[in-house]
Amino acid sequence: MCCVIISAEFGNHDLERHTAEYLKDFALFPKHLISDDNLESLTEAVILQHAALAGLSQGTAEEYYILAAQQLDGYGQETFEAKVCMYVFLVPPHMG
Repeated sequence: MCCVIISAEFGNHDLERHTAEYLKDFALFPKHLISDDNLESLTEAVILQHAALAGLSQGTAEEYYILAAQQLDGYGQETFEAKVCMYVFLVPPHMG
């Protein structure tokens, strides 16, 4: 999905502009997937995939992104924290 995000955001791949150094500040990956050791190699892989999408319009890339997002587990779900209060009502024996 990262290469589609970049295509939607920047259009066609530009070898001189879209480098790992240029893209390092964009939040392309979930935090649990990246470390100092693998960020550059992940970004390079995305750059290669982005280059392979040459000719894909930004609008079409946006559509592909939406279609891919709709397939993700949890798409469309809203989550929120809630406090559950449980009340116990005691009925005296003579009333029951």
